[in-house]
Amino acid sequence: MTPDASPFTPRSPRRLKGSIGQTKDDPARGFKMRTIRLLLLTLFLLAIPAASLAQIDVAITIAPPALPVYTQPMAPADGYLWTPGYWAYGDEGYFWVPGTWVMAPEAGLLWTPGYWG
Repeated sequence: MTPDASPFTPRSPRRLKGSIGQTKDDPARGFKMRTIRLLLLTLFLLAIPAASLAQIDVAITIAPPALPVYTQPMAPADGYLWTPGYWAYGDEGYFWVPGTWVMAPEAGLLWTPGYWG
């Protein structure tokens, strides 16, 4: 056995002819395989962001009813602020949440729909 063809050599070069007349260790074949692998890797990496942008949109296209016209009741005492009514959506559709007089949690705060500020 020659040192190049030792069974302990992980990759011993073979100079056998392939079906198209090239040797098995042809550098052009290795370059082609590396190019194909690089192209496949690039395609895979470009496909990941496209898949991560997939999303589902849900839209409710039924608008709430018109705001009712009503007279605001008198304030029960000084320091109370009026929070207006609004339409809320529940299991059975829209329902009216009436306005009410409330005390501010701290002096100087005003009610902005959704929070005190």
